[in-house]
Amino acid sequence: MKLNNYLKVNFGQTKSNMFGFIIKNILLLIAAWLAADILTLDIWRTNIGLFHTVFELLCVFISLSIFVIIWYTYDNNSLNIRLIGFAFLSVAIFIGLHALYFTPLGFAPAGQEDLFTKFGVIGRLIEAIFILALIYGFFRVKVNRWAMLIISLAGSFVITFMLLRFPNLFPKMLTAEGPTIYRAITECIILVLFAFCLHPLIKEVNKREVLTYKYILSAIIFAIPVEILFSLYDSIFSFCNVLGHILKIISYCLLFKGIFISAVTYPYRTKVEQLNISEERFENAFEYAAVGMAIVGIDGKWLKVNRFVCDITGYFPEELHNMTYEDIIHPDDMESNLNLTKQLIEGEIQYYHIERRYIHKNGYPVWVFLSCSLVRDSESNPIYFVRQIQDITQLKEAYDTIEYDKLRSEFFANISHEFRTPLNIILNSIQLCDIYVKNYQDNDDKMRKLLNSMRQNCSRLIRLINNLIDTSRIDAGFYTLNKKEYNIVNIVEEVTLSVADFIRSKGLQLKFDTNIEEKFMECDPDKIERIMLNLLSNAVKFTKDNGKINVNIYDYEDKIIISVKDNGIGIQSDKQDLIFQRFRQVDKSLTRSHEGSGIGLSLVKSLVELHGGTIKVVSEYGKGSEFIISLPTLLNQECCKNSFEDAAVTASRFADSRVEAINVEFSDIYF
Repeated sequence: MKLNNYLKVNFGQTKSNMFGFIIKNILLLIAAWLAADILTLDIWRTNIGLFHTVFELLCVFISLSIFVIIWYTYDNNSLNIRLIGFAFLSVAIFIGLHALYFTPLGFAPAGQEDLFTKFGVIGRLIEAIFILALIYGFFRVKVNRWAMLIISLAGSFVITFMLLRFPNLFPKMLTAEGPTIYRAITECIILVLFAFCLHPLIKEVNKREVLTYKYILSAIIFAIPVEILFSLYDSIFSFCNVLGHILKIISYCLLFKGIFISAVTYPYRTKVEQLNISEERFENAFEYAAVGMAIVGIDGKWLKVNRFVCDITGYFPEELHNMTYEDIIHPDDMESNLNLTKQLIEGEIQYYHIERRYIHKNGYPVWVFLSCSLVRDSESNPIYFVRQIQDITQLKEAYDTIEYDKLRSEFFANISHEFRTPLNIILNSIQLCDIYVKNYQDNDDKMRKLLNSMRQNCSRLIRLINNLIDTSRIDAGFYTLNKKEYNIVNIVEEVTLSVADFIRSKGLQLKFDTNIEEKFMECDPDKIERIMLNLLSNAVKFTKDNGKINVNIYDYEDKIIISVKDNGIGIQSDKQDLIFQRFRQVDKSLTRSHEGSGIGLSLVKSLVELHGGTIKVVSEYGKGSEFIISLPTLLNQECCKNSFEDAAVTASRFADSRVEAINVEFSDIYF
């Protein structure tokens, strides 16, 4: 019953597998019998030295092969499998000596004709002992492979030396009459050792070792009759001797296959299975990650993407594989992306996190949070990028909403302050006027100052209201320019000179310069005046005593450059992008040293853009700022509708209203 269960568990779940195993061994026995029967003819007798040497060298080759396999797979094997490998190194040595000292070859020393038999018996005895140790797991002490090699070689050398140097220490194994009783006893001992190996094999073995033990069992099944035949043969020419050598080769081949499966096939298969499991886990982690995962080549090609990347971009995997990373990135983010990629490849950074905009397949931008790292090979050559991509469009929209609400709150707090300050001044001035009138005192100078204060703060309120109204009209698309051809140089010069006295009264120097005396272009002089007054007002506010303000005009044929430069306090580099944004201020506190609503520069930018131009700031904190306006011009001056006289009349007309405009634009600068 026990044997049946063993065969069922270890040799297959069906009777056909067990039957196949038995048939294979029987066929091998029959083939060996037939080969031995053939070789016992005259061919064996006349070529016994050759055949014996060939048979034994085959066994030496198989034994050395077992040793080499164990040597190169040492770390992947159990301790007992390792011992088998080094034991078969000794077996190979003794079988080789057995073949060398075979009597018909004539190499045996005089009086030691049985030396080859002793070497053969010792080799098979070592084989039986270590196979038994493998089955039962006797050895439990871990030894370094080099130590085991030294032990194996040293033991083989000592035994060989003893046999050659002191032959009388060992009993005779073979005489002219045939094998001695000592030979028979030794063969029986080997037979018993092999028989003991059968017992644990009947038990259920670890399924990982099923095939290994199957071949080891087959090897033992053939090794047992080998020992029986070697103990029965009466001469080297007998049928038993020939059949024993053939079965010995078969046994070695089966043992080699079992060891090979245990030392090479199973570890390799296990590693392959582990690799497959690891690859499957990676595939699942990659595909089912809660964020977009992508592998991008050094050339920017999408090599692998998961479904979330497809959801974010709107493309199918097949479409992305035919595209590059740059194909979907927003043009405004391209330059920074190239810079970061270069830093990664050159090793300046190991990874980066950044917000990016992708262009969806349907054409709209998608905000993503991108984490990128670079994978390199063993020689530090870049292979590919690993990118984690998270869609933050909704988060970005929510953040923008929160930021807008925050800006709106700051704006209304600021507007409240802007309205309250001039109203309080006007109210106080009225109260003082009332007191002076009731007392009938001669206070003309005081009354004049109070009236001027009320007038200035009324202008300040008008300026604030005008800015709010114009901003709303620009946003609604109802703001239009009254554009005609005017001499832009004359307009800018007149505006600049009109505030010269005021600027000098503030202890500042004003200089106007131009490289062209006249330049006709299509513009709205009211809006150009408003732009210039706003920039000059800012320059005055943020320039200390004895400071300088320069206004310059440069002609570049197709465009006019207007520069307003001061040597005031300047703007911090991280705040320069904010100043043209609506309601943004560098100093947000209500206790700031300069008045302002945060609308002026935003409105200036809008007015410049309505003229088809651009405005930018160049500033160094603590050294001053320069606002540079670029406006497109008419290249054909003959098409100008206004003559020089018309231009002069127009300039005169605007001069009349400029005083009020100056009062409004400079209303937040107090004396």
